Amino acid sequence: MKIREDKKLIQFIKKNKLIEYTNGCIYTGMTKKIGKKLVPHGLGYSAWPDGHTYKGQSKNGKFDGWGHYTSPGSHELIGTWKNNYLVVGEYKNESNERYVGEFKKSEPFGAGIMNYNGIYEYDGKWKNNLPNGEGKITYFKKFEQHEKGKIMEGNFKDGRWNGVFKISYSDGEVTIVKYKNGEFVKII
Repeated sequence: MKIREDKKLIQFIKKNKLIEYTNGCIYTGMTKKIGKKLVPHGLGYSAWPDGHTYKGQSKNGKFDGWGHYTSPGSHELIGTWKNNYLVVGEYKNESNERYVGEFKKSEPFGAGIMNYNGIYEYDGKWKNNLPNGEGKITYFKKFEQHEKGKIMEGNFKDGRWNGVFKISYSDGEVTIVKYKNGEFVKII
């Protein structure tokens, strides 16, 4: 149903376009004049020739406020925007990965939870689009050498296990281990 709605929206935009950019993007919605130039300002819709769309608020020609950006066949960004970048909200992609949390320049940064296709999730700190800092991985299904119900809590650096980790198993067993740059060092 969503595809049908998007097609109707794009047809509406084409008929009611207020701004057409040199890159082929068309916009309809609330506007503001800055000098002699008309720019998106308020609630509106944008559509690019390659199928990308943005539905939401803009300020002085930039995504700002609540919005929903879609890149067909790739990903969606939904949430609060500031100066053309998502700052808090949700990212989901075609691989069924879903991140909810804070962003910097539209990438995970700060506190957030990434669910990897319902197999496992990481809940913790992010930096440069990777787990960095304190975090926890929970396995919902058996994945590689990890059993269902296993929980790993510790420190991450550039997406790798780094430091002391508490590993809790579904049978109640708890193990404390040490990793360095993603490599197992020892049981403590």
